[in-house]
Amino acid sequence: MNSTNASFLFFVQGSLYDCTRLNYRDSDYYQTKLGNHPVEIQLKKSGDQWLVVFIASFPFINTYHKSVDVELYFHLMNHWCYQPDAGGRCDLLNPSLIDLFHTWIATFLHHIQQQQFDDISLTVLR
Repeated sequence: MNSTNASFLFFVQGSLYDCTRLNYRDSDYYQTKLGNHPVEIQLKKSGDQWLVVFIASFPFINTYHKSVDVELYFHLMNHWCYQPDAGGRCDLLNPSLIDLFHTWIATFLHHIQQQQFDDISLTVLR
């Protein structure tokens, strides 16, 4: 975790709110439609721990679309995954989906470590 992310979590720990959203964006993606897709992570406080509610990525569906749409949506608290091409919601506890999730997370973490997102924001949800 880089110092920016650690600062976000430090700020949130002192917050009166129990839900936050982290967004990771590569601003070039919106211009070129190439590169790292935007990612949103929602966190929820449970006691003195923060739990990941969901992680989702949002690409442009094709070069003609003007807005991004959900590509992968991992709802960790309810154990399901949504991927439009797979026909909707699937059980996240399925071994093939667990493999997909681990691969996706490893790639996402690599992008963070390589500082490939230039717009990281935190929103406290009320």
